[in-house]
Amino acid sequence: MSRFSDPLTRSVSIQQYSRGLMTECAGEILKEYGLSLYVNSHMLILIRCLPSYLEELVVGYLFAEGLITSFGNIASCHIEKDTGRANVWLRDVGTVEEAGLPEGQIESEGRVEPEGQVKPEGQVEPEGGHPEGTARARSDEAERLRQNAEPEQMALTDWGDAMRTGGVKARSPLCPVKRLAYDCERVLRNANRLLAHSELFRKTGNVHAVMLCREEEMLCCMEDVGRFSAFDKCVGCALMKGWDLRDVCAYTTGRVPSALVLKAVRTGIPMLVSRSAPTDAALTLAERYGVGIVGFARGDRMNVYC
Repeated sequence: MSRFSDPLTRSVSIQQYSRGLMTECAGEILKEYGLSLYVNSHMLILIRCLPSYLEELVVGYLFAEGLITSFGNIASCHIEKDTGRANVWLRDVGTVEEAGLPEGQIESEGRVEPEGQVKPEGQVEPEGGHPEGTARARSDEAERLRQNAEPEQMALTDWGDAMRTGGVKARSPLCPVKRLAYDCERVLRNANRLLAHSELFRKTGNVHAVMLCREEEMLCCMEDVGRFSAFDKCVGCALMKGWDLRDVCAYTTGRVPSALVLKAVRTGIPMLVSRSAPTDAALTLAERYGVGIVGFARGDRMNVYC
């Protein structure tokens, strides 16, 4: 099953200081779960996440990273809850090398590197064209932009919120999306109900949520310790249900870095709305590939960046 019955939080005793007084009380904290993703018997990545909707997470991750182009690419997906392992077999890939999947990676804040290997800060790919043509060259250009824009995110800090880029060879090229027409009042209404659907946020104040909407219709809403995993869960849900994402807007509680824009481009989502703000690298990619970006969407106001 995608959703496990285990509680996603646990109660802890805390010392709370308020107005000059220290009192003991109980608090709820999130349970963090480690999921090792194996593709065609090779370990691809370790994802720190909430132990819920794990099949959607795996499917969405593979799609948003360009490693599959449809749900039909997956021959099987089995989640071993007790061992924290996801076993995926892709139909049209015989070896890990053919899939472009580097073996034994770990998730970091901003990128994924093979274990034991650290990419020097600011390192970029060699210049030069690709035999696959312009589309692949544009994809590599986007990868170089990310590497230059966010080198400080190489540190292993926020496991649940990784950009997951280094060394993973995308199978699908980056292509511009079609701009989405929108109504500002509708966008604000949707943005303001995002956290209202998050019971975990009300209990812990410590969770990211992503919601997919088609106009006023909420298609799905997912939560996780990291905004990328919450996004991947939504995308996985959509892919498994056969939804077309080309007229869908994604709402997120987190900021919008360049990695999230690339996920939107690869999945065909034309608009991202955040309660926070985008980075400059995110706007550069959004303008290049046609993704609309709205930030600080709260209450009765929002900023339209592109």
